[in-house]
Amino acid sequence: MKDNIVSDFRVASNKVINFEFSQKEIKHDNNKTNVSIDFNVGFENVIISEEKDEFLGSIDLIIQLKGVEENTAVEVFKILVKLNGKFAAIKETLSKNKFEEMVRLNGIVVMMHQGRSFITSTTALAGIYPPIIIPMVNVYELNKATILNTGNEL
Repeated sequence: MKDNIVSDFRVASNKVINFEFSQKEIKHDNNKTNVSIDFNVGFENVIISEEKDEFLGSIDLIIQLKGVEENTAVEVFKILVKLNGKFAAIKETLSKNKFEEMVRLNGIVVMMHQGRSFITSTTALAGIYPPIIIPMVNVYELNKATILNTGNEL
């Protein structure tokens, strides 16, 4: 593998730090029930620090889903998943600003895969059929929206 495609940015750890799930019975009409799903994603608690020869970063990703039965407007499920990712890089290879940008972009992409897998597995085990597969997220637009809402720049 070529050296220039291997990143010095690495995942130190990631985990689910909060999970909330509620579900109500759906009344089926001829085995067909339409549920609309409201999907929101965001991040918070971006912390960048320095130790000896490396940068350390932490970020929390929040994924929220709400399912509403279209005919009755009854909320049939609600899901909240909060994940924390910790990342590191050697100082010699990246500036602090570039490292923070990578935490906000690459870090979110890494955590979205874990969140997507967690939600799909959980909804399958909870009897939601078909299980929910959350959509891809444009992390550039997510960061822009967060900057607009908080005033914090990359």
